[in-house]
Amino acid sequence: FLQLCRELIKKASKQLADTTSTKNAHNTVFITYDNEKMTVADVVKRYFRNFLLQRSKIKSSADVESRIADWFLPDLLYLDAKARGLLDQPQVKRDFRRSEWRIIGGECEKRMAARGINVTSEEVEQRYKQEQKKWKKFSPKNAKYQIRQIIRSQKRIAKSKEVREELRQKYHVVYNDRALKKLVKELNRKKAGAEKS
Repeated sequence: FLQLCRELIKKASKQLADTTSTKNAHNTVFITYDNEKMTVADVVKRYFRNFLLQRSKIKSSADVESRIADWFLPDLLYLDAKARGLLDQPQVKRDFRRSEWRIIGGECEKRMAARGINVTSEEVEQRYKQEQKKWKKFSPKNAKYQIRQIIRSQKRIAKSKEVREELRQKYHVVYNDRALKKLVKELNRKKAGAEKS
């Protein structure tokens, strides 16, 4: 495992190949739990995904075990909750459904907001000229890359607002005006009372 990590560090963006290490070592089953299996290569890839965020170093086999224990704790908690029958409880079912909707809806919004977003070289160049003092610590290439990402992000945010309005029109969201007015009145009353005290 450690050898494969070192080899992946050297090869950075390249795929792990059979010739990279001892023949088929990366296809060896490394972990099993509740009939699930992960190969050495699966663990290496997961380590590198986590490494980008956590910056955790692996120097020994004990570090490997510790890191894997952290990764699989949520999985094992889920399996234990399932064994205890928690998944059948109404509140848990509702929470699962809400979480599922949020995840799927968030992905849908992200994809809808990303449609047709294009950042031209002219836009990047113009922004770079306007903000040249701000980017003087960066090389022009790096600065322009950062600017392109900023412009893309700003366009996506603007597009996201359009998407939300489009969805509201498409699915005819109707608000209970009487209930809204009653709620606003009650909140204003509480606010006024808090300001007096």
